[in-house]
Amino acid sequence: MKLPAFIGFLASAALVSAHFKVLYPKFRPENMKHLAEPMCGGSNDESPRTIVHPITQEVTVSFGHGDGNLEYKFYPVADSLKPVSLLNVTISGENNYTSYINFDKYGVVSGSVGLLQAEFTSCDESTHWYQCADVLVQARAKCHAPKPSESSHSSSPSGTSGSASSPAAESSPSTAPAIPSAPNATPSGGNHQGHNMAEMPVPSTPPAHNHAH
Repeated sequence: MKLPAFIGFLASAALVSAHFKVLYPKFRPENMKHLAEPMCGGSNDESPRTIVHPITQEVTVSFGHGDGNLEYKFYPVADSLKPVSLLNVTISGENNYTSYINFDKYGVVSGSVGLLQAEFTSCDESTHWYQCADVLVQARAKCHAPKPSESSHSSSPSGTSGSASSPAAESSPSTAPAIPSAPNATPSGGNHQGHNMAEMPVPSTPPAHNHAH
C-alpha cells in the first residue's frame, strides 16, 4: 500500500529537481511543482509585458535534467486559438541553451501583443513542461546623430575679421596687395607663399648691372 505513494514521491522529486527555467527575456515566475500544467506551467497570472525584438530576439533557457525538444510558440491576444510555431531547439542534458527567435519571419510583426510559450517535450513524449511570457513585439528605436547647427555655417553680417580662416577676412578691402594668393593656402603656409612671391624678381636684377659694366 505504501509503494504507490513512494513512487509518487519519487516522481514529484524528479520533477522538482529537473529544473527548467527561462533566464532571458523575463518570463512569468516559474512554478516547479506545476510545470506540467498547460499552458503556462501553473503561472496563470498575467505579468507586465516584456518587449521582444521582431527579428533577433535572444532567448536563454536553463536545464538541469532531461533530453528532448523545446518549442517556442506565440499566442496572439487577438486570436489565442491560433498559435504560431516559431522555433524548435534540441535539448540534451544539463546546460544553458541560447537561441534567437525571428518573429517577423512567421508573420508576427512589430506591434503584436501576445503570449510567448516555451514547451519542453521529452524524447519519449512522456513529459511536457511549460513556461510563458507576456510580450510586446517591438523594434528598438534607432539613434540619429544630431543635425549640425545652421548658425555654425553662416558668415557674420558685420564682416569683421575674427580669424584667418573667416570668409570675411579673405574679402576684407584693407587686405595688402600680396594677399590674393593666400585664400588657397593653409593658415600655416600663407606667409611662406607671400615671401616667395616677393623674392621672385630679385635674381634677375644683378645680371643686368654686370652686363652694363
